[in-house]
Amino acid sequence: MQRQVIARLLRDIEADLADATALGELLQSQFEAALRHDSAALSALGEQIVARVDAMDARRDVRIKLVDHLQGRPHARSVEALADTLPQPAQQALKQAWSALATRVRECQRLNQRNGALIAEQHALMNRVLHGEEHTYVAA
Repeated sequence: MQRQVIARLLRDIEADLADATALGELLQSQFEAALRHDSAALSALGEQIVARVDAMDARRDVRIKLVDHLQGRPHARSVEALADTLPQPAQQALKQAWSALATRVRECQRLNQRNGALIAEQHALMNRVLHGEEHTYVAA
């Protein structure tokens, strides 16, 4: 039973790795679409990004339950702590997959922050173009 649960954890982490890789590509496409002010592409990419994140979040929920079950207590939620209890080669496989996922997720976070900053900057610029500088009509 434990072996099957560990195998499921690894499959889900590998699926998250694939989705995180695709998410990084989508975020790069989103950045390029934002630079072009391509609202249709931004909308379509936004939907794809949400779908990837939703899939990863659903697997995260399952992962939490599986880790809690394997560690024998609720809210354990530590894949690293679980990996430390496993024999080799399962321990190494889980740690490597988890580390790779963490690295990819951090990269996606960085790309998302970059995109958000660009979009916020463009929004502020468009507001200045449409409405002028905020301080222009402020009484002295």
